[in-house]
Amino acid sequence: MRTSKIVRSLNFNLENINKSKEIFTKKKVFYLLLFIFTIGLMYGSILLQNKSENLFSLLDIIQQTSAKNKIDDSFIKIMISSFSSSIIFLFIIFLSGFSSIGQPCPFIILFLKGLSVGSCISYFYLTYSFKGLLYVLIIIIPSTFIVIFTLILSSKESIKLSNLLFNTFLSKNIISIKTLKLYIIKNMILVCFLLVSAFLDGLLAVLFADMFKF
Repeated sequence: MRTSKIVRSLNFNLENINKSKEIFTKKKVFYLLLFIFTIGLMYGSILLQNKSENLFSLLDIIQQTSAKNKIDDSFIKIMISSFSSSIIFLFIIFLSGFSSIGQPCPFIILFLKGLSVGSCISYFYLTYSFKGLLYVLIIIIPSTFIVIFTLILSSKESIKLSNLLFNTFLSKNIISIKTLKLYIIKNMILVCFLLVSAFLDGLLAVLFADMFKF
């Protein structure tokens, strides 16, 4: 009796260990994508610290225009603009999933997105100090956080599908229609996340943008 209990206990523990390893493996891609975004974020922040004349002047035009639009434009215009800019990134990541060698694309997109966000934060801080940082925290960060989270989830699914397609060339297996449908449905749900982000961006701009007239 004792031996059988010990065996059952060992089996149970082994199952838990295997499940833990499987969960860790799935999360590993998520953390890697987050790491790549963070590298882009840090690089974008450091890049602007040098205050390169051409780069800073170009970013000055872009950010000033963006901040002015958030003050002058209506809620609907801001929402459409926000959604349009983020859906492009999602669409590129989505398409890369249908390529057997599309795995690098999501990493590149997330790095560039990190670069963009990092340079934006650095610009407002270097130009307007505390007021600029407050603008970033209230107006930019909340909606951007949702966008980044959405792009990472989409990238994770895209890499998974790309790997499956790559494996079909090696093992000559066929990907089921169910797998492709599930991939499309997941990305359609993620589009809803971007709509929420765009709504939040528009709402925060309407409520608080007047406080930040640069």
